Amino acid sequence: MARLFDVSVDYLLVDTSPDSPTATTLRQPIDLASYAPHRIRGKLVGSRAHAAVLDAYPDASGVWALSRVLETTRKQNVVELLSALAIDTPFGLFGTTDAVNNHDAYYLVTKPHQQVLVRVGKHELESRELNETITAASFTLGHDRFRRTTQVR
Repeated sequence: MARLFDVSVDYLLVDTSPDSPTATTLRQPIDLASYAPHRIRGKLVGSRAHAAVLDAYPDASGVWALSRVLETTRKQNVVELLSALAIDTPFGLFGTTDAVNNHDAYYLVTKPHQQVLVRVGKHELESRELNETITAASFTLGHDRFRRTTQVR
C-alpha cells in the first residue's frame, strides 16, 4: 500500500511523514463535548474546537481556523483515472474519502517565536511545532494543503 500511494509505511501507520516539516508533536486527551462553543463576533454558530484551542493556548497572539484538503499523489491520480475508466468510479475518490472520514478541526496557532499546527478531535488535541514560519494564506505540509479561514483570536 505504501508503494501504491507513494508514502512511507510510517505515514500509513502513524499518520505522520518522516519528511514532514514539523518538529515536536504533543498529544493531550480532551473531551470536546465538555467545552462550551466559542462564538466569534459576526458568526451565527460557535465551535467547541475553537474553545478547546483557546483553552490549550491562552497566551497565543493569533489563532486561525484552517480548512484542509488532502493532496493526492501522482500514483493516486493514475489509480483514480484507471478506476474511473474501468468501473466508473468518480474522480477525487481519495480526497472525498478523506474528507468524509476526517472530522477533525485544524488551527494555526502563533506564539512569540513559535507557530503550532493544532488538530482537534473528539478525544484528543494534537499540537505540532512548525520548523518554518507560515505567513501565506494557504500552505502545504506533507500531503495536506491548508488555507486560513477564520481568525479565532
